[in-house]
Amino acid sequence: MFNHIIRKTNTACRLTATGVHSRCLTTTTIKPYKPTYYNSTIGNSNNTFNIISPSISSISKSFYSTNNSSSTTTTTSTLDNINNKVGGFGFNGLIDKALNDMGIVEPTAIQKKAMQPLLRGNDMFVMDGTGTGKSFVLMCGIVNDYLVNCKQHADSNEEVSIKQNMKAKGSFAPKYLVVTPTRELAWQIGDWVRQLSKRVGIELLGNGSGVQLAIKGISDNLLAQELVSTQPEVLIGTPNVLHWLLVTGKLDYTQFRMLIVDEADLVVQALAKYTSQAEKMNRKIHPPEGVLFLNELNRKIRQSQDLNVNVNPTNKTAAEESFAEKKRQVGEIFDERSLKNLVNSAASRVLGKEKQKQQQQQQKKKGGGEEEKMDYVPTYRHFQTIFTSATLNMRNRAYIESKGWVDETRVYVMLREQGSMDHPLPKQFTNRFISVQSEEDMLEAIAQTWNDLILPEQKPDTLTEAVAVIASDGSITKVVDELRARGINAKPLTDRMNFDKFNIENMEPAQHDVFVRQVDKENRDKQSKVNQDVSKRKNRQEQREKELIQHQLSQMQDIDETTKQQIFNQSQQQPKGGSAGKNKKRLSKESAIIYIGKENSIRGIDISGVEHVYILNVEISPTSYLHMAGRSGRMNRSGNTICIYNSLLSRKYENVMKFFSAPFEEVEFTIQDE
Repeated sequence: MFNHIIRKTNTACRLTATGVHSRCLTTTTIKPYKPTYYNSTIGNSNNTFNIISPSISSISKSFYSTNNSSSTTTTTSTLDNINNKVGGFGFNGLIDKALNDMGIVEPTAIQKKAMQPLLRGNDMFVMDGTGTGKSFVLMCGIVNDYLVNCKQHADSNEEVSIKQNMKAKGSFAPKYLVVTPTRELAWQIGDWVRQLSKRVGIELLGNGSGVQLAIKGISDNLLAQELVSTQPEVLIGTPNVLHWLLVTGKLDYTQFRMLIVDEADLVVQALAKYTSQAEKMNRKIHPPEGVLFLNELNRKIRQSQDLNVNVNPTNKTAAEESFAEKKRQVGEIFDERSLKNLVNSAASRVLGKEKQKQQQQQQKKKGGGEEEKMDYVPTYRHFQTIFTSATLNMRNRAYIESKGWVDETRVYVMLREQGSMDHPLPKQFTNRFISVQSEEDMLEAIAQTWNDLILPEQKPDTLTEAVAVIASDGSITKVVDELRARGINAKPLTDRMNFDKFNIENMEPAQHDVFVRQVDKENRDKQSKVNQDVSKRKNRQEQREKELIQHQLSQMQDIDETTKQQIFNQSQQQPKGGSAGKNKKRLSKESAIIYIGKENSIRGIDISGVEHVYILNVEISPTSYLHMAGRSGRMNRSGNTICIYNSLLSRKYENVMKFFSAPFEEVEFTIQDE
């Protein structure tokens, strides 16, 4: 039952839009402290936020009082303007105008709360419900930072030299890195950045090759060639590909300004508190790709800081000369900007070690017994790190902090109070639950609800779009074929996305033609291999069926050979392929589309017109249900979720609704006689 189509088995200083970040010298506090919260109930009444503690501010002044006093002043004045601004987002005026032209006039509540720490450069945890614009405002932050701080230097001799040096080494150094768990989400974010960049006049990011994807689809070597050739400023990728690029030295982190991890709980996958010992051991042997990537990035940063160079935090010039000499000795190319970033990180590390020594001395003065283990000294990075998800719960946040992937100035941006339900079900959702007994019943239930509930609500001259979610081990092709056979205009979710052409469509003509030929050749070879495998499987299946029929006929003693041969010939002429090959109906309406995607591939996907989501026989949890249902009801609009599943899963769906304190009313589907 349900085993062919929809099946689920058990299973450091940096510049910002407003000036210099103060986080590069935040090493005076090593012990974890209560983080700053940005939410509707916690904060100062005058809407100002104490991001920097007095001790950290004083050290920052001693570092930058000589060379960066103007930048510090700019930071304060610009943020004051943001505080006093009525309406709008607070980005550069070109971006606010572009958002207005797109019909986005006012920020959502979570976007408002995220603005100040985003522009200040704090490491952040951003948490709110699905469809509230969390990811979008962070992508706006990337475009804003590039527009304000990088665009004017894009054609400078320094930038040109950096890119030439990177090409010579066979590597690339993006300024902004976005990590997503799926290639579908990576494509969507890349498209967002390109579209917004076009509107604000950033040719390199909008119409050029400044925004690229690092995802599966083509061979690793061809992908690396594309990225080295284009030298992207913004790179969006999945953890497995980014990890490979980082380990092989293709991805250079020294120019990073921002690192954003979207759908962070799926990237990190922290284990629950009461996980079995076997699961813990398996995780230790086989950690998620996201964990491997983030750990490798931290390791490389520490390695670059441990060059045995004495750094005096009050004399950065001597440290820069020492670092440059060390780099020349090992033959590494190192530009001036990243050299300063390295010195700032190393200086912060020195202060951290000094603080640790002070803790040890204080412990010795107390006397009496063995010394206690000192606190972990985190890795100090020169770039802003942001983790965001609708279901980034306390377990995942604690795990991220324990790994040192964020620094001590990390900020929690949320609308609900700490300790409340981490992922409540939005009130604008309507939930329907339909249990069925067979796969055929499920397909008929989809067709009936589509024709009775969705099509009648379609407005004239509008495109009605819905999303259907199947289990990760289901077959999208088979579901599409079966639904189209029932008159439903079904398409794979990936039909909306041009994965193969994204990286090469904005290349220079000469480069474009070369890579198009290479990509097409790879696709032809891949398709040829798939066709061969399909043909072999089909031949094996047909041979097994023939042998089975012949065996059954051999057991029939009461009929003659002529009759047996007729029965055998008739069995070979019967149509194959299930219901998709028979009784095919005309598509109900071309203007109504249902996109089919797998459970993980739909995470974070935003299709603005979607009001209906089908969840088809997926073994849900509260987290997965929230993300699947959250493909509708975006930006506080109404959303409808229709769950159709084997009756054996009824208890699981009921328990999930109990978790959300939501009503559960199940309808048992039966095929209506015509």
